[in-house]
Order: sequence, then C-alpha cells, then structure tokens
Amino acid sequence: MFRIVFLLACLLIASSVRPVRADDDIIIVEWATPEQVQQALSRLDDRKTRLEAMQVLLPFASMRIYQVGGMFGSTGNAERDELITRVAERLRNYRDFETVRRALNSSNKDLQFWACTVLWRTKIHPIEGVPRKIRRDVRPVSTCQWKTLLPRLRELAGNAEAGVRGMAQNRLINMEGEAEFLRSLADRETDVFNIERLIYWPHYTLSQRMQPHLLRLLNHEDISVRRNALSSIGFNSDSAPMWQLQFDREVFQKVMELSRSAHKKERATAVYALEELRNFDPDAIRKRMFEIAADVNEVEGVRWRIAWILQDQTARPDVRTLILKLLHDPSELVRKMTLMPLDPAEFREEFERVANDSNDKNVEFARRKLAELDHPATEASDE
Repeated sequence: MFRIVFLLACLLIASSVRPVRADDDIIIVEWATPEQVQQALSRLDDRKTRLEAMQVLLPFASMRIYQVGGMFGSTGNAERDELITRVAERLRNYRDFETVRRALNSSNKDLQFWACTVLWRTKIHPIEGVPRKIRRDVRPVSTCQWKTLLPRLRELAGNAEAGVRGMAQNRLINMEGEAEFLRSLADRETDVFNIERLIYWPHYTLSQRMQPHLLRLLNHEDISVRRNALSSIGFNSDSAPMWQLQFDREVFQKVMELSRSAHKKERATAVYALEELRNFDPDAIRKRMFEIAADVNEVEGVRWRIAWILQDQTARPDVRTLILKLLHDPSELVRKMTLMPLDPAEFREEFERVANDSNDKNVEFARRKLAELDHPATEASDE
C-alpha cells in the first residue's frame, strides 16, 4: 500500500519532535542552518543560555538523539547527517540533574520531551527510588533530587503536548505506586497511542477495551482530537502488530458519519480511515464512495482516495466505470492517485495510455508497472 512516510523521531518512541503540517497537510520540515547550529553549540556551556541553545539543537538532531538501536535515518545530505551526529554526541554531556530539571520545568515541548527521555533512560528503583546509572553519560545523583521531579513528571503526563504526555506516562508506567494515577489518565487522554499504552495489558482484550475510547475521541468537541483518532484508524495496518486494533460497528458507523463532516479536512481524514475499514461493510463503503464521486464540489483531497478504498471491488462493472472516470478527472492529483493502487493487468489499456503520454506526470510509473507485468523478475537459482 502506497504511503508517504517521513521517517523521523515520530517513529522513535512517539517523539514530541513531530513534523509540522501545513494547511494542505503536506509535511514541512524546517532545518536549522549550519550557522545557527554552530552558534547554539557555542552557547551550551553557559548555563544561562543552555536551554535556549538546546531548543535549536534538539529538533535538529532528533533523529539521532531518539534513535532506536542502530536504526538511523538519513536526511539525504551527508554533511547535515554528520553535523546531526556531532550535535547528538555533544548533547550527551548535558544530562546532569540540574539541566534535566530545568528542561522538565520549561514550557518548551522539545525540552520537556528530551528531559522525559533522559529520565526514561535513567533507571530508578521502583520501590526505593534509588537512581542507577544505565548509561555512562548519566550521572548518579541522590534519591532526593530525583524524587523532586516526580510531581512535574505527573503534571506533564496529564497536561502536556501528546508526545510529551506519552513519554512522561511511559516513564511512570515503570514505577511502582503510579498505577492508580495512570489509570485515571486513560479516561481523559486524547491521543490514541497514549491510551493504548496506558491500558495495554492484558493485550488480548486491548481492541475490545479501546472501542469506548475511540468513540469518545471520535465524538470529541475538538476537531483536532477527532482527526487524530481518524488518522490512527487509517494508519492501523501500518502500525507494528502489537499496536494493531480490530474495530467494531459503532466505530465504523461513526467514521462513516464523519466522512460527511462540514469540515473538508475532517472529511478527508475520515475517508482515509475508511480505507482501513473498507472490508467492514463493502456495500456501505461503495455507496459512500459513489456519493463522493458524484459531488462536483468535493475536494480532491477526498476524491483521490476513492480508488484506494474500492481497489478490492474493481471487478464490479459499476466500480470499474467509476475508476475509469476518475482516471480522466480534471485534477492531476486524482488521476495520479487513482492509478497507483490499480492492477496493470486489469487496467492495461489505461496504463498504456498513460505510458504513451509524455506529458502525463505519471508516465514513468505506468511504464515501470507495465514492464514489471510483461517482464516479471525471476529469482536466480542457487543451483
């Protein structure tokens, strides 16, 4: 399934350093310039300017700071990658208690998240509260110092930005005596992934226990909360198996309802969720897609998903007719995204039409798919 995925810290323990979305939901990543980075590095040693410098450096080096194991993404720029590595290594020197405390108590989400990850990596005995050094660059400190941070950690676990909340909650999950407090957060948490972690065990009933929470979020008064829930449903199959959910009819019906929202972005996100739910009720899904296709005022951000949702029903004559119509849609985006999920053997004529049109921006994709169809790769024999 086609996905445009930006592999950054959002894949690394739900980092708070999340890509910014523009009005059209295109991901924008703004890099600090090398000059800005060097200036920030020069200000790290001064306690008065350290946090200000870290606000520049943490987002810049997030993919290295929050990397999991040996997995490290690339920006596509070797010089920038090398600078990111140097920044991350330099920041390891500033995990002292006072810097962590100040970052945790700041109002900046990047600093808050970083402080929570340092605490997450610093082993504190769940009964005695005795900190143990888990990495060489984490200095052991007194029990009293660490205990003073727990009230702020609890505050962030309930009231911070979603990524910070999740990391603070994750830290508290591993501490004895926090279970009741964490249970109280689940019923007011508005991020699907955070709720899953809070109520994860026993895992075999997670899907069942998540349904009321999903319905609560899908009915939330805040459209951003509803869209977050819809996005989580749409991304379900692309999540790690341990986080994948099964959905019930109430959730399906609510998503169908939101696909008729007056807000175009909410409609688009709901239709994205319907792609995940497309086999729940194929007849109802098909009817809704035909309604969308018939609406001349519907935005292209909704219409381009029709073929993805109906890709399992293209053998139906009415669906095939609709797909052929979308392949000649006035919108270049709709034409391009309609072609993507189609089987070139089933729609060979259309693939050949696009492949022979040098002005069509989908020409290379069509030619590649036809080449794969006509000349399938054969596995080399070891014998």
